[in-house]
Amino acid sequence: MTLIGVLLLTLLGLVSTRLAPSKLLVTIVIVFAFFPTKLTFALGMRWVYPGLVIIVIWALRRGFVSSTEMRSRGFSGWVALGGAICTVYYLFFVLMSENFGTDHTVWALSFGVGVLLPLFVRTTEDDARSFASAWALVGGVLGLFTLIESIIGFVPVYGSIYSILGIESIQHWDSYRAEGTFGHPLYAGTFLGVGALAALMLWMRNKRPIFLGAAAASAVGMASTVSRGAFVALGVGLVLAFVLTLGARRTRMPANIAAWMLFLTSLSIAVLSGSLLDRLNSSDAESSDVVRQGVYTAAMEVVADSGGMPNGLGTSGEAIAKYNPQGFPLESAFWQLMVGFGVYGTIVFLAVVLAAILVAIRRETGFFIAPMLVCFCLSVSSYNMLDELRTFHPLLGLLVAMCLTGAPRRAPQVRVPNSVGRAPRAQAVVS
Repeated sequence: MTLIGVLLLTLLGLVSTRLAPSKLLVTIVIVFAFFPTKLTFALGMRWVYPGLVIIVIWALRRGFVSSTEMRSRGFSGWVALGGAICTVYYLFFVLMSENFGTDHTVWALSFGVGVLLPLFVRTTEDDARSFASAWALVGGVLGLFTLIESIIGFVPVYGSIYSILGIESIQHWDSYRAEGTFGHPLYAGTFLGVGALAALMLWMRNKRPIFLGAAAASAVGMASTVSRGAFVALGVGLVLAFVLTLGARRTRMPANIAAWMLFLTSLSIAVLSGSLLDRLNSSDAESSDVVRQGVYTAAMEVVADSGGMPNGLGTSGEAIAKYNPQGFPLESAFWQLMVGFGVYGTIVFLAVVLAAILVAIRRETGFFIAPMLVCFCLSVSSYNMLDELRTFHPLLGLLVAMCLTGAPRRAPQVRVPNSVGRAPRAQAVVS
């Protein structure tokens, strides 16, 4: 690690001890967005990076979940916690079988602390609101940033920083794809797609215009990345968000419809602008699909050869080299987990995520996090997030943890007449 990296982590640690726990989650989002993976690794922060430091401090400040809180989460909450415990044990024994190789240990440290640790931490509704609000507002700002970038054809500020650090541009497509501060359009597409959902769900809850504007800006910014996976993930997240919003029955229907129409209109304008259509019909997209299908086939061969056992934590690229002589990256977080962590470890971890989503849709604050988690998981399934992009791990862990936050949703209250001449009384709707 470089001296600058050490100094930055030390300063960040000192500042984090002075912030309120909920503000630490805001800090994670801001640091991830404006101090992205490329800068982090360029400064030598491979073992320990800013998100990992903040997660540890936040966990120590919050403490661990109590048995009372676990009982309120119901059966799915226990499944999530039990699955997380099994994943920790599985991770440790796999690491032991690999003799604690450097690459394996670095990945296990990041996954264990960034993804699994937050599931054992006592979270609050303030944590969930702060985390989602920060993602929504930062997403809105970066949405405008990427829109400007797509118009001028280069990355303001960050392009110069990357050049100074000797980081080459990845622009090799037929048409320009905005990458924002992240250094790659796929990473930007994931962040902005999740941010759009967060902003839209928050607007549904509190009707603050800034969130509706942030949702539109994030959606347009995501469109400028021309990331097909992000579009699909956002579409699925929108369907889930719409169903949950209607089920919550918290807002007036005309207001809901107006918000959705404005959001979808802005997204449609961005799509029909031509960039996405050009991308879909380009030779780049066709060659990308061929390469991805090839590495997916290689991953399936490796999983079959190993009988579903782990092939190396965080080193799926090396594991599939036998069937991938060209050295193409394994562009799927799901297949990276299958190859590196094994079939059984993958099943257990996916059970944790699914259980967290089931808990979330029944919570007062957790239900608006569920679409964000679904969008995130679907989006990163189309590129190599889990192995190479370890700075994404804390975001995944916090999304799962925030799904478990909050009290169960109460049944909506309706006013029914008690008798003629008497005031109406409230009665809960039993579903």
